[in-house]
Amino acid sequence: MAKKIPITMLKKDAAKIVREVVRSGEAWTVTDRSRPVAVIVDFETFMAMQRRLGERDESEKKTLSEAKRRQIRALSQQWLEETDVYPWELMKDLVGCVNSGIPDLARNSQKYVMEMIRAKAEKRRRRPG
Repeated sequence: MAKKIPITMLKKDAAKIVREVVRSGEAWTVTDRSRPVAVIVDFETFMAMQRRLGERDESEKKTLSEAKRRQIRALSQQWLEETDVYPWELMKDLVGCVNSGIPDLARNSQKYVMEMIRAKAEKRRRRPG
């Protein structure tokens, strides 16, 4: 169980309390009006907690991503068994222009966007006004 210390005591004896936390390896709970507001732990414990949280986050992300991939594969396979049309062919018009006529659009989209912006700006300059 973590030791409890009022915030007023922490203000008075911070250095002493930190040394005790480091020496004992015990967590101390800081209270304000008897309510817990913070926890003091030694650096090694803190880093271990961070690593565990990071590992958990990464494993959850991978697990969730993999689950989504499996679902998409299963739905696509089921769809193909029932029809001979790929699902994305039915919605390509909703997603955007699949056949843009520009073969390297994905790689050079910034270049094409900048060209479009420059062309529109040039049209505005030429407009009588």
